[in-house]
Amino acid sequence: MKNIKQKYTSADTSINTISAVYKLIDTPNTVILDYGGGKYDTNAEYMMQKCNSPVLVFDPYNRTQEHNSKVIQFFKLNPAKIAVCSNVLCVIKEDEVILDILGNIKNLMAENGLLYIRVYERDRNGIGCRTTKGWQRNQKTEDYIPFIQQVFGNNCEIQ
Repeated sequence: MKNIKQKYTSADTSINTISAVYKLIDTPNTVILDYGGGKYDTNAEYMMQKCNSPVLVFDPYNRTQEHNSKVIQFFKLNPAKIAVCSNVLCVIKEDEVILDILGNIKNLMAENGLLYIRVYERDRNGIGCRTTKGWQRNQKTEDYIPFIQQVFGNNCEIQ
């Protein structure tokens, strides 16, 4: 796992709500990796109730180092069949950090695993800016495809 260095912290971007991505997942009894899942366990509680699928959150800003180490160790031994990265990439200024995050996720996933990515597009003008909670890229969802393909290859299925 690479040590991610960001100019603007993502610590204050954690929101206590069920991410729309989780409403798409209906795979019973599957442990889910939530990379950058924040400080709240709302999504984990939702998925346990919905389909008995535990969600293990890795978040360098909102979880302890001990917690994150346990999550990493779990997925190194049991690669994730499903991973979620919801509203994480859009709050990071540096392209290289986005690539590091995607690389970290790939290293914790099973060969044919599914990665659900969601981004907040805000005004979609492509001009990043500081916000009261950190950083916002203001990019369209399709603007992240080159990052995904650089890490996961051109043959990955993007929907």
